Amino acid sequence: MAPAETRQFFGTDGIRGPVGGPLVNGRFFCRLAVALRRLLHGRCPEGRPPRVLIGHDGRYSAGHLRAALLRGLGNFARVWDGGMLPTPALGHGVRRLGCDCAIVLTASHNGAGDNGLKLLGPDGGKWSISDELQLESLLADRDREGGPAACACDCRECRGEILDHYRRRWEEFFPKNALAGLRIVLDCANGAASSHGAEFLTKLGADAFAIAASPDGYNINGRCGSEHPGELLRQVRARRADWGMALDGDGDRVLLCDGDGNAVPGEHLLALLALEGPAAGLVAPSPLVTTVLANGALDPFLRERGVDVLRTEVGDRPVAEAMAARGCSLGGEPSGHVLVPAFGPLADGLFAGVLFLCCLRRRTDHSWRFPLLPTARKNLPVRAKIPLDQLPRLGKMVEELGRSLAGGGRILVRYSGTESLLRLQVEAESVPLAQECLERLVMAHRSDGEHGHGWTGMGEPDAGPGGDAHRGGGHRPDGGAADGKL
Repeated sequence: MAPAETRQFFGTDGIRGPVGGPLVNGRFFCRLAVALRRLLHGRCPEGRPPRVLIGHDGRYSAGHLRAALLRGLGNFARVWDGGMLPTPALGHGVRRLGCDCAIVLTASHNGAGDNGLKLLGPDGGKWSISDELQLESLLADRDREGGPAACACDCRECRGEILDHYRRRWEEFFPKNALAGLRIVLDCANGAASSHGAEFLTKLGADAFAIAASPDGYNINGRCGSEHPGELLRQVRARRADWGMALDGDGDRVLLCDGDGNAVPGEHLLALLALEGPAAGLVAPSPLVTTVLANGALDPFLRERGVDVLRTEVGDRPVAEAMAARGCSLGGEPSGHVLVPAFGPLADGLFAGVLFLCCLRRRTDHSWRFPLLPTARKNLPVRAKIPLDQLPRLGKMVEELGRSLAGGGRILVRYSGTESLLRLQVEAESVPLAQECLERLVMAHRSDGEHGHGWTGMGEPDAGPGGDAHRGGGHRPDGGAADGKL
């Protein structure tokens, strides 16, 4: 897989950044649409214009950016307007409508001040890195770029058709009344699933109550959703609910919590699906595919129970590619992305939450809540993503600590694919040891900077979502996406 550094515009998961910044603005999105139409024209049968589906997750900037895309596509393409829909629903829509491509305007779990896009292929899955590189080469060819058409193309509204098809897929996949007797609080993150999320749960028999389901363009992921579950935990306890689910803005990840307000680590979610999904007839038996970010305790726990674990680089795209190559039926990330190709081509947070509850009903014990290795994390702001092999002191410290842990833990060092951050993660036999190793990594990185190798001079490292140490119990899954590790 080509490293993210070979791509100028695309990161781990599409394009993302602040609205009005160098990439997320009308001028650049118009240029990108011009390049996209050129690329698609070369792939379509002669004489047929490209078919493009456009959807969004409900940010205030969606209308402006959508208009820029339409100017770039012009009357050279046929465009379907999916409106506000979750990314996984638009993945179903691409196949349903026979489109060549879908453009999803979203910044996923980021706040309303950010936006971006994800590109989906005709199979509904995310574009490959090679596809993104081809598009970038056309963007770089300014001499042959051309310009927007004289007028923007017309759109055929198709949101209702896609949502109806998506709803039918749910009814076909899950048994009737699969959630009967369960009281569930659903946090929609004021995002793309706000209009229908609770309805889908109710149709499966649940007593569902939605919160953060009133998007106004500015409140998406604002103190709500999978990255900010505090209100969900409070509502679950106050309403004496059995379970809580929190989605992110575009609906492709989920965070679960039990009736006591304890968050379910992503490793526990994946383990339960791997163990009970086949027995429930919802997932075919196969190895579980996950990323290097999943806690090291996951592999031995599942292998002792007859399930192999395959690891990939960070991101649901590498997971999907590995699943396709090996014919695997289940994969995901500890951040709450879960892929089940038998249902759809993309990770789907609401679907993953329901699948978890269906599998849980088969369990008579809590053995799926296995102990996780204590973990410490910290995010360091960087001005530039200097190749890791050019940070000698950090590299030496990684090797030294790796030897000292001697199989009782591990170290991950990687750049975020969506933010200017270096992410450090240590797993060890105890919280104090993990924290000690983490601080030694921070000091090594600072020393590299003092000697001209990359310390940002931007103040102390961010202690944000990843800046904590925790034991192997409930915790908030790491939300980062990144490339490169030592």
